Amino acid sequence: MYSIGMYSYIGRDLRSGAAAAHAEGAARDAATNTLLLQSQVDRLALAVEALWTIVQDTTGATDEQLMERITDVDMKDGVRDGKVKRPARDCPKCKRKIPPRSPRCIYCGTEVHYVPFQ
Repeated sequence: MYSIGMYSYIGRDLRSGAAAAHAEGAARDAATNTLLLQSQVDRLALAVEALWTIVQDTTGATDEQLMERITDVDMKDGVRDGKVKRPARDCPKCKRKIPPRSPRCIYCGTEVHYVPFQ
């Protein structure tokens, strides 16, 4: 006959097995997402390089000019960190601050048009 302590031990073992299976699934999902993101980054890098060669061929722009412009854009937020940070925007209806890329106000639901590079 099993004691209550034995049932508790079996239950704990089943829960830890389920947790391990869940963790393994989450790890697989993370690895898959990482591969997908790397693929997207690779395609974007290819597109940017192709566009840059078009710009160079049609305008005569130099790599030095590109690097200067990258630095200028990077410094718009006052920090040279290789990132573009967009400030929060004001909702046109309720005037509350909303995330810069949000398609609608998180407070009142008003649709807010996102304008890239602004």
